[in-house]
Amino acid sequence: MEYNCISHRGLVRTHNEDSAFGLTQEFYGPEKLSCGLFIVCDGVGGEACGEMASRLAVKVTKQKVMESLFFLDTDYQKIDFERILLSSIQESNKAVIEKMKESPKHEGMATTIAAVLIVNNKAYIGQVGDSRTYIFGPEGITFCSKDHSLVQEEVDKGILTKEQARVSPQKNIITRALGVDPNVEIDMYTRPLYAESTVLVCSDGLWDELSDAEIEEIVLKYSYTKKICDTLLKAANERGGHDNISIIVIRNVELPSREQLKKDRTIFAEHHVKENQEMTRRANP
Repeated sequence: MEYNCISHRGLVRTHNEDSAFGLTQEFYGPEKLSCGLFIVCDGVGGEACGEMASRLAVKVTKQKVMESLFFLDTDYQKIDFERILLSSIQESNKAVIEKMKESPKHEGMATTIAAVLIVNNKAYIGQVGDSRTYIFGPEGITFCSKDHSLVQEEVDKGILTKEQARVSPQKNIITRALGVDPNVEIDMYTRPLYAESTVLVCSDGLWDELSDAEIEEIVLKYSYTKKICDTLLKAANERGGHDNISIIVIRNVELPSREQLKKDRTIFAEHHVKENQEMTRRANP
């Protein structure tokens, strides 16, 4: 599994309230487990508080996920990886709330989170706020998480088009964040990955400057994750770099391709049919 991670303050802000983290780890039991954890958080509540919130959310989520993975049952088929990620984000939410209560200076402290736990050929995705996770295939975007924002709600209701939402003065108003509600709703997704898949986790500093089509063009143009990250960052800053920009790009070319999996399923199905025919012939000579 190859990945690259960048967090940049942009060209306008004097401080970086984003935090980004990536880690890969392999576990060995009856079968090999190839794991990766990738997190982007975008803090809110003022420079010091925003940075504190985003770093704390990354720290706690990382710690809880890794603790769970290190004490896994070796029967991997029984493990609920989505639940591991969900409970880890819930713990990070509690941690940000507790930190906010420590001092009046921390009031309003909160953060978004986009977290991806990759286990072999599956991506488990958790999101609160408007940091996003994309998955790309050769045909383009195959998945994009949904923002928790005021303009997204208006798009869902048909009040705004996607194009109008991109230029709305309210586009940066989020409706969910860690550190606000002890029972915050966390969106969870599970998606398959293939050798040709590219996963992108990013803060709004990227997608607010570049359209999905522009992001897609860059992702599909290059083979190496570092080149993709560097090019995306350069393009976002050339558009003004008005916000902090965090980008993580992940690829795993060792996975089976979509076509190979289809071929394997066809071979398996044909073999199963022949086996049944042979058993029928023997039972009815």
